[in-house]
Amino acid sequence: MRFIGVAVDKLIPYPNGNEFEKNFSVESNCIGCGICEKVCPVNNIEIDQKPSFNGNCQQCLACANHCPQKAIRLKTEKSKVRYINKNVTLKEIITANN
Repeated sequence: MRFIGVAVDKLIPYPNGNEFEKNFSVESNCIGCGICEKVCPVNNIEIDQKPSFNGNCQQCLACANHCPQKAIRLKTEKSKVRYINKNVTLKEIITANN
């Protein structure tokens, strides 16, 4: 089984956190509320007026999905539709991360 995983990784390489972060853009409608920082499970985001990413993105997209302004976007996305799991509250996510 390990062979299959290695083969797939070579065929479809996943970008590391720093490379993946290059896909994000933070739009001017960002209000610096800090929700992205609070929902990041690996503490990869810091807010200094706007979010900055620290090279350890795990590609969960919690920051983009929970941004109330929809200001964090993937550069290639065509829609501002966000996925929010209705069975988990924002407060539960923030509490779990701290």
